[in-house]
Amino acid sequence: MIKHYLFSLKPYLPYILLLLLAASCKPSDEDIPSYLHIPAMDVFVTNPAAQGSNSHNISDVWVYINDDIQGVYQLPVTLPVRATGNTKIILSPGILANGISTTRVQYPFYTDTVMYRDLVAGQTDTLYPAVTYRAATQFLLNEDFENGNEFTNVSRISDAENVYQGLSSGKIIVDNTRNTRIVTDTKFQVDQFDGVIVFVELDYKSSHTMQAGIIATSNNQGSFIITKVNISPQEDWNKIYLNFTPEINNTLATEFQFFLQVNEQSTTDDINIFIDNVKVLLDE
Repeated sequence: MIKHYLFSLKPYLPYILLLLLAASCKPSDEDIPSYLHIPAMDVFVTNPAAQGSNSHNISDVWVYINDDIQGVYQLPVTLPVRATGNTKIILSPGILANGISTTRVQYPFYTDTVMYRDLVAGQTDTLYPAVTYRAATQFLLNEDFENGNEFTNVSRISDAENVYQGLSSGKIIVDNTRNTRIVTDTKFQVDQFDGVIVFVELDYKSSHTMQAGIIATSNNQGSFIITKVNISPQEDWNKIYLNFTPEINNTLATEFQFFLQVNEQSTTDDINIFIDNVKVLLDE
């Protein structure tokens, strides 16, 4: 009787085996990831008088789960996480050093965001991280053009169409008879070479390419120019982070000035360059 019953099921055995296999492969909660959605990162300025604007261009987030690196992601991002329950999440802000997409780095002057979440398999948590400047950050220059002007060949403007933040921004005065170099009146000192980190933050919009660099001064060599990078035109306001750490660490100079330069042109009619929130940041 049993043999007869099994024989009658023989044509259906492959389908029965598939059903049994599917049941045995049903994913458990351990196999289903939880998800994090990070739409953006923001900057909170704790001391506006000393630190200036909260403008930023955080393009990436470095994600650590329970102190292990999960990956580096362009914002906004939704990412799977192989963790559930109470989970430590560290979000570190990333930028494009010198405006170059192949130089994605953690910005050394912003703090990380540390949070704990009770992650559930299959569910998405949305995070809104905010960072501040690190306590050790020294602001060697912080020019927002609201109350003064630390640059030569720059005029303060107040027309709303070209002001980025506040009531004023700076406009570069271009002279078509020569190269136009705008230089900070502020000269900053660097007494420590090993491990020093120096960045320049700059908000700008420009119809023309600029060069950015520093003028270095040493007792033995006098003053000399170090050109860092060409800054491409931008129709809308953009923020760039310029990393002068290697240039400063590889010279014996102890005094520096930041500069922008616009090369000689046959006409100045179509050259409009505006800048704001120029910061020179140091960490020793």
